[in-house]
Parts: sequence; structure tokens; C-alpha cells
Amino acid sequence: MLEASTGGGALARGPSDSAPSPSRAAAYSPVRMATMADEEAIIAMLRLMHKEAGMRDYNNEPFPLCEEKMRASVQRAIIPRRNDPSAIQLCCGVIGTSSQIEASICLGVASDWYSDTQYIGDMWNYVSPQFRRHTRHARTLIAFAKTLADTLHMSLRLANVGVERIEAKDRFLARELGAKPIGQHFVYHPQPLRAF
Repeated sequence: MLEASTGGGALARGPSDSAPSPSRAAAYSPVRMATMADEEAIIAMLRLMHKEAGMRDYNNEPFPLCEEKMRASVQRAIIPRRNDPSAIQLCCGVIGTSSQIEASICLGVASDWYSDTQYIGDMWNYVSPQFRRHTRHARTLIAFAKTLADTLHMSLRLANVGVERIEAKDRFLARELGAKPIGQHFVYHPQPLRAF
């Protein structure tokens, strides 16, 4: 199991890792690698995330959800070498059980159009609404991503693409990453976006 603690942000490996002491229990949230048993719970969580998506159509609705494409993306993240042995693999970390995923982050390797240098980027980074107020899941997912970047000696790029609490989320990412944003994404819509 791969785990992350919100205390120092470090990851620990191995099934022999001991459980957190009761005094640390409130600050401790394990991140584990997703498996095929998590597929349906991840899909259910991503349906919630889709409702908060920042990319909107002319009617201010999230772009239509393509269940087949979403499922293929999840399977690519949880089934090693699913389609192509040479394809870049995704890493999906989850918090919760196979019946209820409380939070998840999916990371992959990318490069920009002008360089062959690769970096780690996120496909999604999401905490289900009912687990936002009284957990440290968001911090734990960021710690997980940072440790992966540190381990692989690669830069990490995370995005904040939504329509609610954008400034607060930007401040959170800046604080947890210890970094300033590099630019911003702007999306023009014929109709003004409304928050939900």
C-alpha cells in the first residue's frame, strides 16, 4: 500500500507500515493506489466532479459527460498497460473504500508542445463534497502528488478548473505546493458563467 500522511506530507511504502497512533488519527488519511475493485466508486465520484466542471456549454451546463470515455480513462489509470504496453501510464490514488471513494487524484506524465522534457500533471484531483469540511483529504492528495514528483525528480503541475471558490482553491494550492501560480487559464463563454 502507498500511503500519505498530512502531517509532514511524506509517503510510506509497504504492508508492514503500522497504523497511526490514536493521537495522530485525526490528521492521518491514507492514500492507496486504486485497483479494479475501485472502478465503480471512482466513476460515481467523477460524476459528482463533472457537475462542478468549469468548461461549460452555451447554456452554462458542463460539457456533456461521455460515460465510455470517462470509464476508459479510469481503466487506463487502474489497469496497468491496459491498451498499449508502450503507452504512458497513469497513477490513480484514492482515499476510502472500494464501496465509497472519498477523494482521488489521477496523475500522468506529459510534455508541452515545445519541449521533450516531461512533467507530472493531474487529470483530476477531487474530494467528494461530504468529505471536504472535516477531513484533510485535499492536503493528503497534494502531499501524495508532491512525493511522487520528488521521487521521480520531475516537476508537478496541478490545475484548478472549476466555477466555485476559485480564489480560495488557488490560495490552497499555492500554500500546499509552496509555489506561486504561473499564469492562469481564461475561458470565454458567450453567456456569463454562474456558480452552482
